[in-house]
Amino acid sequence: MPTTSTTESPSNAENGTPTWVWVLLGILALGLVALLVVLLTRRGGEGISGEERQRRLDGAVGSWIAQGWAVENQTADSAVLRRGGDLMLVTVDQAGHVSTRPLPAA
Repeated sequence: MPTTSTTESPSNAENGTPTWVWVLLGILALGLVALLVVLLTRRGGEGISGEERQRRLDGAVGSWIAQGWAVENQTADSAVLRRGGDLMLVTVDQAGHVSTRPLPAA
């Protein structure tokens, strides 16, 4: 009985794109996504307009007033609120972020 030999092509033959190319493309894609996120979430150097800051401050102060606080003093970008002996400072920064912090009672 004659023996037949078969030859098979190696399974590691370069039939497609090498793995390192896919890894490099993945890293580049992640870098692009990160760059887009940074650019889209970043505010310009000017920040928001004075009118928008005032609107945000008024909205924040309004929510504190609804909780029983009263306005003691208010400027374009901050307000001091009072409830009993407690004082609260509400501010709006250039980027439009509203923050609050308690003040020591006078």
